[in-house]
Amino acid sequence: MKKTCLRVGRYGLALLLLVPCACAFPLHAGTLAFKAAVNYATGSGTFPGSVAIADVNGDGKPDLATANEHSNTVSVLLGNGNGTFQNQVAYATGDTPFSVAIADVNRDGKPDLATTNANSNTVSVLLGNGNGIFQTEVAYATGTAPNSVVIADVNRDGKPDLATANPTSNTVSVLLNGAP
Repeated sequence: MKKTCLRVGRYGLALLLLVPCACAFPLHAGTLAFKAAVNYATGSGTFPGSVAIADVNGDGKPDLATANEHSNTVSVLLGNGNGTFQNQVAYATGDTPFSVAIADVNRDGKPDLATTNANSNTVSVLLGNGNGIFQTEVAYATGTAPNSVVIADVNRDGKPDLATANPTSNTVSVLLNGAP
């Protein structure tokens, strides 16, 4: 029997292929199991609203980043490589970050963070140093109350661009990367 599968594209976008394909992992109909959840603190009263996973310190282990709406921060939890994570380190963002994304925005080979900031109508970019530490945020104007951010090269110039969803104004903001 031919099966459909989920593949991750070049920019980390999941694509559901509705054509028969060879999947990397066999699909077992009706079989799904997760172990009990382990919770990691993002700080008291932070209200994390979004999470992203990527290796932000170059050790080959997945790390976590959360957008913390009530503390105006993004938390970074470095991974131990066995499914556990170290204590969070918080970095300031704009007002009320709803969403976080991770990608190499400035093309230096080091992962960077981007957050939408609903109450300041901005998207913050925090450049990564490559060791899990991030620089002070730089804010860019968006539409009203952005609540989601993605990073991809939308104009095919080889530079990662930003896009935000702005539900209050029923718009999408596209920020083309203007770096040389």
